[in-house]
Amino acid sequence: METATFTISFNQFGTPYTDNFDVIVVDENETLVERNFDIRDVVKQLTSSPAISQGDAKELLKGIGKIDYTGNEPGNHAPTFNLAHPNHPFTNRTIESGSEIEVNSLDGDLSLYFSDEIDAFEDVVYVDVINHSVENPAASFTLESGSWVIAAHHVGTSTFTAIARDGLGGVFEQTFTVTVTPNTAPTLNTSNPVVPFLNHKDAAEKLDHSLIMSGGALLDLNEFFNDTSDDELRYQLELSHGSNTVVESVYVDQLNESSNLVTLFDMYEVYPESVGPYKISKITAYDDEGLHTELNCNIVFDGFNDQQIPENLDLYASNDAGISSLTIEPHTQGWLETSEHIVHISTKSYSDSTVVTPYYYHNNTTGHDYIKFEAGTQSDKSATVKLYTAFTENSEYVWYQNDIHVYLNEPDRDEGGGQSISLYSDFKANFGDYVSMSTVASVTYSYDSGSYVVTVRDIQSPTGTVLTIDPDFGAGTSGSRVYTVPFIKPNETN
Repeated sequence: METATFTISFNQFGTPYTDNFDVIVVDENETLVERNFDIRDVVKQLTSSPAISQGDAKELLKGIGKIDYTGNEPGNHAPTFNLAHPNHPFTNRTIESGSEIEVNSLDGDLSLYFSDEIDAFEDVVYVDVINHSVENPAASFTLESGSWVIAAHHVGTSTFTAIARDGLGGVFEQTFTVTVTPNTAPTLNTSNPVVPFLNHKDAAEKLDHSLIMSGGALLDLNEFFNDTSDDELRYQLELSHGSNTVVESVYVDQLNESSNLVTLFDMYEVYPESVGPYKISKITAYDDEGLHTELNCNIVFDGFNDQQIPENLDLYASNDAGISSLTIEPHTQGWLETSEHIVHISTKSYSDSTVVTPYYYHNNTTGHDYIKFEAGTQSDKSATVKLYTAFTENSEYVWYQNDIHVYLNEPDRDEGGGQSISLYSDFKANFGDYVSMSTVASVTYSYDSGSYVVTVRDIQSPTGTVLTIDPDFGAGTSGSRVYTVPFIKPNETN
């Protein structure tokens, strides 16, 4: 006669429970060996009929062997990991104290990470995650609002076991650990080229580095700092204005509803009687536990925009016929002064990067810089592009930040299958002289309600056609602004 003591630890809606009970197994002719028991049926018997006999308990438990045994149904196999979902959350990991990770849990259903299809039984897999550290665990694995969350409570290591069972005696276990390390301070995001620029003084040329925010540009402080525990950082600014040497310290969340975006209007909140310029001389990023990192800088909001870079740009969406784009030479088009050059361009971190892809390049033949905006495929969407340009002035190396809001449109369609796009007012007559197409189509040009309109009909190719438009054709700036607009056949638009 042997007595097996079972300790049950389980989670119900994220709350841990623990209970104990004994099962006495009687068989004088059998040596007790290490076994893996699926006690689900036994527990049901115990809870429904406390007077369960030893024989009944043994009958329920017999034949259950180690994890890879068949269980108490002939031909049954234990669950295994589901190869269709290989990125299961039951892996060793290290996270910082105070942080939380929402694991990829397939809408909260952990059973989808397991498969039980290698036998003839239509098994339903049940999954429990047991925390071996019942009291004061370093980490927890709980269900919160339909998602499984690993939360780090204090420095240490918690061991968990994920148990998948099929109700027929088949059991699979996966043990994993969560190691909690001390929280660390935020760090500077040096992959953002603006950060090393602001954090650096050119020792050779002895130039001070300044960033000037043009027009309505937004300063996104989340792009300046990283935090490994993904805390929502709080930012403190040191501000001054004009020639005033008095420095004001203010938190960003005291200026606006955002915790990380700074605008010219925020400066007015601090200095309502001043017209600027406004200067940020230091940014301090604090995490949830008060650890912080500083960035000494010279960022200027002057309220003026001497450059001719547009704040808004409309493009037509790309489609199966081709990529919609605008290529522009910013010096020839008056966007930049001769002494300026481009240093960086990208979409803002909070923007949808699928809306537009911006990049720039230098043409060695012409000696000019070019910017290209390639549109995404979904219309009626927008994104903000950051364009950084630079020049040297006296003892300063200055960068400008310009924000360009890009919006994607679709051509207007009429009942006759025509697709129309509106052009800008500086388009001249002889439209056909500066439009080419990749395949044959009928293209007409009209003036309607103050706008120049191009209409495309009778597209011959099943792949559609792409118009290449050089609105400055015949002028000295020809080729410095080129649009490509793709059109698909009307019956492919639905």
